[in-house]
Amino acid sequence: MSFSNINFNGLFKINLKSYITEFVAHFPNEKINQKLLHTNCFEYKGQIVFVPARGKFVHFYNVNSGEFTSICVFEKEVSNDAV
Repeated sequence: MSFSNINFNGLFKINLKSYITEFVAHFPNEKINQKLLHTNCFEYKGQIVFVPARGKFVHFYNVNSGEFTSICVFEKEVSNDAV
């Protein structure tokens, strides 16, 4: 299972049997210290789609190749302080 960290820009995997987590990568085109980048994610056709919360991009992570695709959906930068 994969997830977007809420405290900084990071894609992680977690083994649900052992609860061991593994850092995979930073989401491209986003600040490393950006909190709450994504509000949700779901799998679609071999990719995990990450829906932005405070991020500027929808991120697609290809689980087979390990590559990202990003689509900008917000031109204005969203602050860490915004609620």
